[in-house]
Amino acid sequence: MSEMLRTLLRHVGHDDASCHRYIDGDLKRAVIPELGVTSTYAQQTLGTEWGRRCIRDSLWLDLWCRVVDPVLDACGRVALESCRFPNEAQAIRTRGGLLVEVRRPGVGALSGHESESIPAEADLVLDNAGSLEDLARSVSRLLRPKVAPG
Repeated sequence: MSEMLRTLLRHVGHDDASCHRYIDGDLKRAVIPELGVTSTYAQQTLGTEWGRRCIRDSLWLDLWCRVVDPVLDACGRVALESCRFPNEAQAIRTRGGLLVEVRRPGVGALSGHESESIPAEADLVLDNAGSLEDLARSVSRLLRPKVAPG
């Protein structure tokens, strides 16, 4: 949703720096004047209320499958940044994937929006108490092919 919002903000005159501040930076929870809502709210409602309710419940999952299935066929592994609904969790598990919950001490959901809930019990929990680089290393270890002892 962030790229859709970035495109919209550019269309109404925001430069890259301003887009970054509203979407990923210090203004993430500030109201975007042209929209009258925060970046978080805009992304949540684009994804859930518009995408899932106005178009179809499986919209984002269908689009995800079109991109991810060929990657899985070619590489065997892929990491996703979010899984927000039960049908997404089911699709991951159907493809042999694991649900990994990343927990950071002192950080919880941004809001009470349904997209902030955990869709299924995680298969594994990663503690994200370190740096972004530490988290990236943990994810990379998970993606390494398993070699049977022998």
